[in-house]
Amino acid sequence: MRSRTLYNLGLLMRKPSVSARVIWNYASILAGKKRLRSVEIDLGFGCQLNCSHCYASELIDPGRRQMGMDDIRHAVDQCINEGAIHFLISGGEPLIHSHVYDVIEYVNSKNAFSCLVTNGAKLDDETIQKLAESGLDIIEISLDSAVAEKHDRNRRMEGLHKKVLEAAAKCTESGMEVFTSSVITNENINDGDLRDIIRIGREKKLRTHLCFPVATGNWKHEDIALTDKNRAKAKRLFAEEDIRCCEEGNYLRQGCSAGVEKLCINPYGDILPCPYIQASFGNILEEDLGAILKRMRSNKYFSSITGPCLPAFDKKFIGDVMDKINKSGDKPLKLK
Repeated sequence: MRSRTLYNLGLLMRKPSVSARVIWNYASILAGKKRLRSVEIDLGFGCQLNCSHCYASELIDPGRRQMGMDDIRHAVDQCINEGAIHFLISGGEPLIHSHVYDVIEYVNSKNAFSCLVTNGAKLDDETIQKLAESGLDIIEISLDSAVAEKHDRNRRMEGLHKKVLEAAAKCTESGMEVFTSSVITNENINDGDLRDIIRIGREKKLRTHLCFPVATGNWKHEDIALTDKNRAKAKRLFAEEDIRCCEEGNYLRQGCSAGVEKLCINPYGDILPCPYIQASFGNILEEDLGAILKRMRSNKYFSSITGPCLPAFDKKFIGDVMDKINKSGDKPLKLK
């Protein structure tokens, strides 16, 4: 597998026009300004599956208008102006959304990297061809277990594990960078399943993206926090060249960049620090993104990159923010 440095250089060589924007962002940050790096756009919270750890299903609000393609273009433009070079297209399940290919093409037209995360259920030959023709740079496909029965049981769809691995190979052949995406749990790090997921990825020439467990959505009443011992094991995993997490892609400092270098736009236009932090600082359809970011970054938790994943590990943040979000019947929670 290529090293992280070679991997990142390979991406920039694929889109040389992004390099100038990356350099400008670094210069701006060194001059004391904050610049966006990555933006997640949630196209809709609907999904054809009902996974045991889902956080999106409870966020559906039939009374609110979802963003149309013109709204999404407006949002992407504002994010680009604030420095964004990477857009993660998500949901729910983004491949059931009618605008997904248009969004990919628009992101590419703005000299930014397009990435999509999917459960893989809709990754048939036709869909993979459309994604390739749209110019998708990176695809992340969820893989909950190296054991087919365990993955399919968690996703509640028989045969999905086999389909995911077959689709991953076809996406690679189509020219996309392919990651498997898995959540680290105390169970899978102790029983060796996580190591087996990584092994399968290496055998199939895939990279691995790992997420930390957050007590939200279907997991909001579960004790899923990693033990100190397993946090240390996870940290050692990230020293390996082909294993990534969202904390390591920052410009100058590793750690949780929610609200600082990254944000999430939900289907209704609300601006959140992160999809796991269902707290809104404003709506991009009603207000300029610069003003919303200024408000967000004035909050003590989102003013700088200070440590590891806030909703997974920071006990004070969990008590101050996540517990309120989980108790609220109105999501996203409005914060100042």
